[in-house]
Amino acid sequence: MSQSLDQLVSELEALKKIISTQDETIAVQDKKIDTIRAESTEIIETIRLERDNLLEQLRLALKREFGRSCEAAPGQHDLFDEAETEQNPDHETDAINDVATSEFVADNAPARKKPGRKPLPAHLPRIDVVFELDDASAHCAADGSALKVIGEDITEQLDIIPAKIRVIRKIRKTYACPTCESVQRAPKPADLLPKSRASAELLAHIAIHKYQDALPLYRQQKMFERLGVTLDRTTMANWMVAVGQKLKPLIEQMRLDALTAEVLHADETTVQVLKEPDRRPDQKSYMWVQSTGTGPPMVIYHYAPGRSGKVVEHLFGDYGGTLVTDGYAAYQGLAHATHAGCWAHARRKFNDALKVQKGQRTGKAQVGFNYIQRLFALEKQWAALSVEQRFEQRQLIAQPLIDELAQWLEQSLPTITPKSQLGRAMFYLHKQWDKLTVFLQSGDVPIHNNQAENKIRPFVIGRNYVHNPIMCSSTPINIRNLSDKGVSRCFVVHHVNIIKGFRGRPVSSRKAACAASSFVG
Repeated sequence: MSQSLDQLVSELEALKKIISTQDETIAVQDKKIDTIRAESTEIIETIRLERDNLLEQLRLALKREFGRSCEAAPGQHDLFDEAETEQNPDHETDAINDVATSEFVADNAPARKKPGRKPLPAHLPRIDVVFELDDASAHCAADGSALKVIGEDITEQLDIIPAKIRVIRKIRKTYACPTCESVQRAPKPADLLPKSRASAELLAHIAIHKYQDALPLYRQQKMFERLGVTLDRTTMANWMVAVGQKLKPLIEQMRLDALTAEVLHADETTVQVLKEPDRRPDQKSYMWVQSTGTGPPMVIYHYAPGRSGKVVEHLFGDYGGTLVTDGYAAYQGLAHATHAGCWAHARRKFNDALKVQKGQRTGKAQVGFNYIQRLFALEKQWAALSVEQRFEQRQLIAQPLIDELAQWLEQSLPTITPKSQLGRAMFYLHKQWDKLTVFLQSGDVPIHNNQAENKIRPFVIGRNYVHNPIMCSSTPINIRNLSDKGVSRCFVVHHVNIIKGFRGRPVSSRKAACAASSFVG
């Protein structure tokens, strides 16, 4: 009996150990299950976020491709309905900028101008065409008395004189001394292109039409043919390259002058160059633009095969003014410059976040967008103010608005997924905040970099529309087979067409030609 009891106790202890071991095993398994469940939940959440992000990108891509765009370049998508669009005075070109974003903007916004005819410019010459009654009608039908002029009805029509082609014969008289028989010829002013049959005015005409008006050389060739002159586009292309070489001193002086401006804009965009040494045809090259924000208006382009900080250092050197950019990191290498950000980029990102939303435009994306819209509306109202007055208004009205936006941003950031469109917008705003608020320290620093973007947009249009040649090399080629020499040379020609006078008026063809001729020597 005692032995059976001992055996039972031993078996009971063994069973306890087995149960304890099983409990430990179950606990370990439960822990693994909890870990796997947590990991699965995390994976599912990550997949869900990635799915949502991909859906947002898809919706945004569809909106950009097929939806209405408020930042489309003029003429980019309405090539065939330009006349119908332009004749409508109420046509909206920027739907988002016209949104009423606050009571302040609605109460203080200037009244919309009523549509109507604007008077023709007063500086244009007037030619009077007078209509009078003939002798038979200049007498009263009732009593035959001679009619007297008691007034006149004047209407004006805009007229144009078509281009005319002429040949300038430069005749140099030769003189001889009857005594010593010495011979002397009358001096002739230097030509822009020696031994060329093209005058400086013709070269400026071709360059302006090609680079400023985006009119390809083959179309200009047809225009000249209608005027009775045959000008091969290869010849015109060679002229443009040669003119680019002649204008280099002018461009270099412009670069030096631009770096003295207190405010400078900069931007860059990609371009494809096929014939570049030691580089694949599919590698990206870059167009850079510098545009003065203060002082004489100047726009300077630069081609570079890369986008590194070395290009920035080469272009800006020790520039110590305020540089307005889109926040690209390479510009941060300029230690002496004050870096200002672009609120247009921030607004664009919030606009993208609104585009991918389903249903109505609400939520944080709309709130952030409205804040920025209010800022743009204020700046529009202050556009005509002096620098000092604008600075006072910024301190009085814009500063509280920016402080309110900063508080909202700080509270909202922890609740937003960084990889979503809204997250990208808010984290861009957070990251660029110090640069974006630089404008509050001065009245002459703009809140956006649209000036540089607008100047570089013609190259973007040329990139998107391959059939539109915007540059040339030694042969009449288009953007698809540019050589690096063709890019650098023809950039110089493009500079002439964006030079503006001190009063902001475009330089005429003759003045541009004269400016170029002064460097011929």
